[in-house]
Amino acid sequence: MSHNLLLLSTAKCNGQPYLQQAIEPLKQFTVTRKKWLFIPYAAIKFNEQQYHSIVINALQCLDINILSINQYQCPKQAIEQAEGIIVGGGNSFRLLKLLKEQNLLEPIRAKVRSGTPYLGWSAGAVIAGPSIQTTVDMPIVQVDSFDSLKLVDFFVHTHFEPLAIKTKLANTLKEFYRFNQDATILALQNCNLLLVKENKIRIIGPKPAYLFNRSLERAPLSPEQDLSIL
Repeated sequence: MSHNLLLLSTAKCNGQPYLQQAIEPLKQFTVTRKKWLFIPYAAIKFNEQQYHSIVINALQCLDINILSINQYQCPKQAIEQAEGIIVGGGNSFRLLKLLKEQNLLEPIRAKVRSGTPYLGWSAGAVIAGPSIQTTVDMPIVQVDSFDSLKLVDFFVHTHFEPLAIKTKLANTLKEFYRFNQDATILALQNCNLLLVKENKIRIIGPKPAYLFNRSLERAPLSPEQDLSIL
């Protein structure tokens, strides 16, 4: 795996400024890569132009140029020219629908597999997996399939709360594993992020992440633990 990924459960952590927890780990990818592309298609709480401004302000200390994909006449060209890709959170179904409508999944996949860094939070993290089946979002729009970027082999579940596994989430997981028996789910708590750099995968943050399999056994993953076996 030659990917460079930074996947966050959420953009806000314990009252910190927007994307604050991403800045330090992101620095290693911005030393020579200054032209970044922002994809705001998951936007729900604000429009896509406002979303772009929020991200620019949040990452201004990194001294990078962040353009929105909406500023390009040709979205595929925008992806080709980008030195880094940022995919914001919001609604996973809206995000996937707009990417599919413009045939952008494969260009993004190819670009990231070539080594271009990818930053995604919430929906932008979920979509990095094989599909968005493990999203917590409402299906507010129709998509023809749940298949997504497949940047990692495991499914990503964000906003995970350990106590929830004793309630509705347990039944949801049972239903999922009835039809996806070989799947592995990585559940990220808020304030956690997953760093993939070349061949190494690790959790960063104050809380453990969890791996699930079809037996619903959850294996806690401590911060800074090497997960390269995934």
